[in-house]
Amino acid sequence: MADPSQNSSPGPTGSTPPSWSNPLSDSPAPAAPKANPIPNFPSIPYPSDSDKKIREVAEKVNHPDVIQMLDNIKNNLFGNAEKIELIAQGWASNTSMVDSRTEIQHATEKLSGYWSGPAYNQYSAYAADVTGAFDTDQSAIAAMGTTLGNCVSIVYNTYAAIVRFIGNTAADLVNAAANVLITLIPGVGELEASNALQATIDILTGFIRNCTDLLSSAVEQFGQYKGTAIGFTASAAGFKQLTPLPDQIGNPGSWHVNPAG
Repeated sequence: MADPSQNSSPGPTGSTPPSWSNPLSDSPAPAAPKANPIPNFPSIPYPSDSDKKIREVAEKVNHPDVIQMLDNIKNNLFGNAEKIELIAQGWASNTSMVDSRTEIQHATEKLSGYWSGPAYNQYSAYAADVTGAFDTDQSAIAAMGTTLGNCVSIVYNTYAAIVRFIGNTAADLVNAAANVLITLIPGVGELEASNALQATIDILTGFIRNCTDLLSSAVEQFGQYKGTAIGFTASAAGFKQLTPLPDQIGNPGSWHVNPAG
């Protein structure tokens, strides 16, 4: 905004009104949201060797549910978590409302040093109303980023836990396979062989159970955050619509120059 002190002033209040346009007309536009840096995410590690070991054993003991679970984890679980993280960062770091609020405050402070009168009073009241709306809307923007960040955290934590299950299950199967080999030694009874096979099946069944529990828990939490997101949608619908500028602000005669000194 041009500094009113640089305009040729006709004199104190009561003199010919200054011949300058609406004080808001030449104010700078609110700053555009700052570009959010796109981090270079490393590829998410997947325990391919452990996955392969589990698949081999599952095929031998005819346990297709295990293979289906591994396919689902490998292809679908992580999804676009990295992209959602970028979106969350964009919401959380968006300061457009704060920047606009600061600019309006600075403009008001500049005007207060040189101007008074009905137009200035209306402008001050209008500016206070606008900055209050910006504060409310900024809170909603930040909350959306937080919720998306929580969703990403669920994905990462669930993925990490399941990757750990895959590694531990593969290790348990290696031990079970050693027991199966022992049962092939002459003199080892049929009961021992049956027990070793059952132990292998139990390990695979436990893997399915643990993964299912984790996925179910994640879905429940996603449901909670989805409900929160619906609340944010309602908040967005309630974003305050700014009223038109009061008429007096555009009337040069309603702006009075403060006396010097």
